[in-house]
Amino acid sequence: MIEVVQAFDRAPITALKTDDASALESKLSAAARLFADRKSWLKPFERIAILRRLSVLLEGKREHFGLQSAREGGKPLADALIEDERCKNGSPPRKPGLKGENDRTVRPISGDSVNLALNADYPR
Repeated sequence: MIEVVQAFDRAPITALKTDDASALESKLSAAARLFADRKSWLKPFERIAILRRLSVLLEGKREHFGLQSAREGGKPLADALIEDERCKNGSPPRKPGLKGENDRTVRPISGDSVNLALNADYPR
């Protein structure tokens, strides 16, 4: 099991089941087989339609996903909401900072602190 914790106080959020080597090999083999069969790939317009449906499903859960992102990543809720909205819309982040509501600049937290927050206990 992998325990997912809040970045700022290490309080547990949830635990994720892990696979053994055999299950992982089976999943990797299936992924490689499906990737190699280009004829079975969805057409670009079909993939876009799926992403648009996903965007509609996520619309009503903005606060929920923003809070989860903030808890897991350790960033301010306002930043997490902006990044989740960009993810939903498929728009790339702007440099050097992200533009939030009212066009204020939001500075992302460095990757090192996020990586530390997510991987502090691994490897054990």
